[in-house]
Amino acid sequence: MAKKSLFRSHPLKFIASFGLSGFFIWYVFKDFDVEGFWQALEGVSISYILLGAVILIYSVWVRAQRWRILISPLGMTKTKVLFESLLIGYLGNDVLPFRLGEVLRAAFAARETKLLISG
Repeated sequence: MAKKSLFRSHPLKFIASFGLSGFFIWYVFKDFDVEGFWQALEGVSISYILLGAVILIYSVWVRAQRWRILISPLGMTKTKVLFESLLIGYLGNDVLPFRLGEVLRAAFAARETKLLISG
C-alpha cells in the first residue's frame, strides 16, 4: 500500500506549515540589505568558494568513513547512507533547537540501515 503524502492526508497541516515557514522567512529577511549583499558578493573569488565546498564535502565523507568503521561490528553499512545521515543531521542542527539534528541523524541512519538506534 502506497503511503499518502502529507498534503493528501493532512492538507491543513501542510498549508499551516508552509504559512508558518513563510512567515518566519519573511521575519528573518525583512530588513535584509540585498544591494549590500550583492556588492559584498562581487568581491568574492569563486575559486575560494569552490575550494571550500570541496573541503567541506571531503570532511563529511571522512566522518562518514569513521562512522562506518565505528558501527561495523553492528552490521555492514554503506558510506553513502552514513554520508546522507550526517548531512541530514547537520541540516537538522541548523533548523531545530537543542542540536536535535544529532537525534535526526541517528534515526535516519537506523531507518536506512535497519540497525537499532541504541546499538
